[in-house]
Amino acid sequence: MVGLLERIDTRPTEYSTQELIERAGISYRQADYWCRSGIISPSIRNCDGSGTQRVWSAVDVKIASLLGQLSAAGYTRLRDVGVELDSLRDSLADFVGWAVVSTDGSVHLVDRCEDVAAFVAVATALAHIVPVQ
Repeated sequence: MVGLLERIDTRPTEYSTQELIERAGISYRQADYWCRSGIISPSIRNCDGSGTQRVWSAVDVKIASLLGQLSAAGYTRLRDVGVELDSLRDSLADFVGWAVVSTDGSVHLVDRCEDVAAFVAVATALAHIVPVQ
């Protein structure tokens, strides 16, 4: 019975904006700006006028965290990366590894150190390598 209980995911499936910014390590202003400019959007519920709140998923938190790490590293093509990450939304759900980001905004998800090394060896337009948890 213990084995069964260990496999139950007790993490919340919905996050408030406050929880998003705490987990992603970004500021409220970043989250709000990115949302208003279309870089990220909550997949559960967007705000709909005064008195409503955005509700974010666990994948939204991962995307915000990746964008925050890229922003902190000085990467400026966040809109391109946000679009690319949104297209990888299903792959990100259970993914743990690295996101290899090119200067053109393309994102490749890799889960082995050898694959990261292979990208670095052949990349001519590599921008950043960001851990995904």
